[in-house]
Amino acid sequence: MRLSFKAEYIEPILRGEKTSTIRGRCRVRPGQRIDAICQYHKPPFAQLEVLSIERMPVAAVTESWPNVRQTYDQDHVYVIHFRRVSADTEVM
Repeated sequence: MRLSFKAEYIEPILRGEKTSTIRGRCRVRPGQRIDAICQYHKPPFAQLEVLSIERMPVAAVTESWPNVRQTYDQDHVYVIHFRRVSADTEVM
């Protein structure tokens, strides 16, 4: 399983500063290890462990993440909390 991130989030994830992401759909489960990627044709830059998943109304997360309402045209989103397990230093 993979989660794709924008290039601007690679360093914060590797430093352990970014520990959550918002998604419209959720196919991961707590305890699962997933590959963090930036582009599908490149190798993962880190491996993440999913700690927890929250299903939240879009209105509840727009204060913390103002662009969520523009990005997701639905009532609920999933906030996936994770921690970095390992990093692929060759990709950096």
